[in-house]
Amino acid sequence: MQVELINFINDPFNPEKIFWLAEKYYNEGHTAAALTYYLRVTEVSKDDNLVYEALLKSGLCLQKQGNRVYSVEGVYLQAISYLPKRPEVYFLLSRLYEENKKWNESYTFASIALNTCDFNCSPLKTDVEYVNKYVFLFEKAICAWWMGRLDESLELLLEIQDNLPLMYQTSVANNLQLFNIPETKEKIDIVLQGPYTDFTNEIISNYLQLPFVNNIIVSYWENDNPKKYNSNRIKFIENKYPIKAGTDNKNYQIVSSFTGIKQATTKYAAKMRTDQKYTQDSMYKMYQFFFDNKKDNHQLFVGGMFPSLLFHPKDHIFWGKTSDLVMLFDIPLELNSLTDKLKISKDKLYLYYNYFTRSETYIGAHYCANFLDQINKYLISPEKYLYDGAPNYDEAYNISKNITSQYFKSFPREGINFSWPKKGWDMYPYDKQKIYYGEQWYEDGY
Repeated sequence: MQVELINFINDPFNPEKIFWLAEKYYNEGHTAAALTYYLRVTEVSKDDNLVYEALLKSGLCLQKQGNRVYSVEGVYLQAISYLPKRPEVYFLLSRLYEENKKWNESYTFASIALNTCDFNCSPLKTDVEYVNKYVFLFEKAICAWWMGRLDESLELLLEIQDNLPLMYQTSVANNLQLFNIPETKEKIDIVLQGPYTDFTNEIISNYLQLPFVNNIIVSYWENDNPKKYNSNRIKFIENKYPIKAGTDNKNYQIVSSFTGIKQATTKYAAKMRTDQKYTQDSMYKMYQFFFDNKKDNHQLFVGGMFPSLLFHPKDHIFWGKTSDLVMLFDIPLELNSLTDKLKISKDKLYLYYNYFTRSETYIGAHYCANFLDQINKYLISPEKYLYDGAPNYDEAYNISKNITSQYFKSFPREGINFSWPKKGWDMYPYDKQKIYYGEQWYEDGY
């Protein structure tokens, strides 16, 4: 203190010497004295950088004194007017709002900072409790939770958990506990199959943040234009279209799923779609449910079952042993299909269920045939057994009723949702699917 005080006495109008005297008082816990000299700097200095830093330290002094929220807010807002592109003041203001439960204000200033600040500017002279740009994501994550934006909060917390100092990591871990995130038992590969669109980029970014995901394998078509990622955890597989699409494009699903699954290297994997994005909370719930309920009996987990139909899991997602997923899609393509005989739009196919095998039935029956030879007879003559209203439909149904649930198990519907822009769905319409189409889930015994 003696050196800084003597320097000030010898040159009492020098802003630098006033600032360092204030800093000495601040570091020794004398915030009242420190505040006096920091404010003196703002009165005599013509250096915007020094004034800016003195205002930040003034705000910190006021905060440490307590019950000075409006004064602190005013000081920080004044600092923004001096150097509006520096990040420190936005953090202090965002944190101030967050500590006082002003969630919208805190979220807004953190967002402004991320979009306007120069994060490569030279450091200040002293510590003002700002760490790096990730503190803004932390503030947004906390506020998003209280604003009811749970998926965003979870996504942000996962993104920043390894990019902040230990004191923040502890807080991040405590906040992640609010989501009841399961312990990661082992990593899995995720295969995304189908046409590549801009929405696929969102899906990849969403799933890439999940700690249990090993690699994301994108199995797309030759005419697509996938985004280039600087990540060795994203694998791209280009497919040529099969000569025949098969009714309801079933051959497309078989080809893109099979080539993608063959690239998986983990013991367990998930086949999902390039046009459906499950929330991160939903992905955690499915992951937890899968590892809590899996059995070593070739059973695959799906997003729903249609027990009133033949061998009919919902074919949007399949989770299971990688070897079983390979078996699921290592099947012949459909030839001489209905759409090879008729020119008919996909949205009119429901009028012709008596003349072709549903895609899910085709895939499900082939898989179950690995475990019961009798089903091969149905696949050889599908018009006699597998078409809706086929002459021997009842025989096939009795077999299906007994065997399908052995090899396909549904995830719960509770807490699991996804968006599907192609259908205009922000959330999956579970009730409608059950009432109109007979879809069932784990809660229904499937």
